[in-house]
Formats: sequence, C-alpha cells, structure tokens
Amino acid sequence: MIKTAKGSMQFPEKNVKAQLELNREILDKNFYMFKNMLNYKSKKFGKICFKLSESYVFQTISKI
Repeated sequence: MIKTAKGSMQFPEKNVKAQLELNREILDKNFYMFKNMLNYKSKKFGKICFKLSESYVFQTISKI
C-alpha cells in the first residue's frame, strides 16, 4: 500500500502534490498490468472477460 504524502512538521505541504501525482501514476500502472494479465488469462483458458463501467456495477449490486 502506498502512504499518503503529509509533508513534515516544519513544511506541512512540501512535496505533497508531487507525491500525490506519483502515487496516482504507480496505482494506475499496477491496475493496467492487472487488466492485461486478466485479459491474457481469460483468452488462454477460453473464458470471456467483460469491461463494465463503475456506475453499472454499483447499480447491479444494489439490486441484488
């Protein structure tokens, strides 16, 4: 898990924005790799992998 940037006691906002952008990039790359591996494995085993929007998933789950 990635720590959030809080700065230091003397400079509470030092490098916070830079660290926030870096964290977003790291998390985005990991999700991209996971998505690629999921697609690869589903094709390898003859399964279907669907990409759904987040809003559709939450609507479906709430109806169950």
